[in-house]
Amino acid sequence: MVLLQLKTLKPTLGTSFNSRVKFIVLCLTHQLTTAVIRYEYYDSHGIGERDFDTAFEMNDATEVTREVIRRLGSSAESIIDRELGQGTYQHWLDIDPQKSMF
Repeated sequence: MVLLQLKTLKPTLGTSFNSRVKFIVLCLTHQLTTAVIRYEYYDSHGIGERDFDTAFEMNDATEVTREVIRRLGSSAESIIDRELGQGTYQHWLDIDPQKSMF
């Protein structure tokens, strides 16, 4: 089910902020990040690291990370660090000039 959602979002990653945020949140919350980055679903669903990267490469990475954190709520730090490596959550806060909003 989640893989189908990711596959549906894929064509709009280059044009839709909301799609990019949803894609990342789904990967993170369903513990699919590593598998997506390793192209484990590429043959079956056409989803891979390139799609994950696209979510952050549309000149709005700071806004995407900010919204991902907002949507993850109180679990943001543990989810982000679990999926992307210890310290990633803090790194995201450090690169956000509006981090005081968190």
